[in-house]
Amino acid sequence: MLRMLLILSILLFSARAALGFGERLRCTPPENRINLTLNGLILGAGFLAPIVELMDSTEFLYQTSLLNETGRIIFNQTFANISALAKINTTMALYLLSTTVFNLRPDGQKSLFQNLTGFTVQRSALYSSLPPVAEEYTKYVNTTKFKQSLHVPVNFTINSLKPMVALMLSGDFFTDIQERFRSALDYQNILLYTGQVDALFPSTNFRKYFSTLQWTKKKAFERAGRNTWSTCRDPHGVAGYIESIPNFSYAVVLRAGHHTTLDEPSSVYHLTSSFIKGKNFSNNLKCTSNLH
Repeated sequence: MLRMLLILSILLFSARAALGFGERLRCTPPENRINLTLNGLILGAGFLAPIVELMDSTEFLYQTSLLNETGRIIFNQTFANISALAKINTTMALYLLSTTVFNLRPDGQKSLFQNLTGFTVQRSALYSSLPPVAEEYTKYVNTTKFKQSLHVPVNFTINSLKPMVALMLSGDFFTDIQERFRSALDYQNILLYTGQVDALFPSTNFRKYFSTLQWTKKKAFERAGRNTWSTCRDPHGVAGYIESIPNFSYAVVLRAGHHTTLDEPSSVYHLTSSFIKGKNFSNNLKCTSNLH
């Protein structure tokens, strides 16, 4: 009987769904399983920590000079209000979050982040508006030809349903998935990576949360040490940092914001393809032809 091998590579908010799918596949009784073997999970800039802990970018924005002291106080207090509100009304908490960072308001008003920083997008600390390649991508996916190729109604506009989807998922945004995440760390083969200058999910926020998790291989991971990794023939030299033990690796992609593959496509490709090759991930990641 043919057995298929699968590696899930998921970014951003879909990381929760991938984690849930992987755990459900692993825990399904043998008699009910499909002919599919999950070989690994690749989770990039994923929504894996509690949302307020992950998205409270106050200190990151302050340390990168995007907020002054006044902005720091305002931003910090707003997230404190979101955290308190989430305990009694997740829908209202999501609304306040959307006016703070998500910019999902249908009336077109700016988010608190936009008003305090002057940035139009909260993806990276390195740019204040969408880079040209992102603008071109948005134009392309809104073309009739592209929509027809995916059988999408031609009158549909990309991201037009974002506010509605966010509202429908408001409960999930504030759901604690710590037990499921811990189980995945214990039993799955995982590559997890974050962007160095992610202004929406700061890498330091995730790392702070991750350090509190208690999992079977935590001590082994803490002893692993951190190494640099590079992309072949990349003039930058160092592409990021990696900490790795059998079946789990955590990487930081330098110069990458929230959309890591957009900001550093070569680095992310090299990182993920090295993981997909299997066998010794650390050896796969090495480049013998780097420019230094």
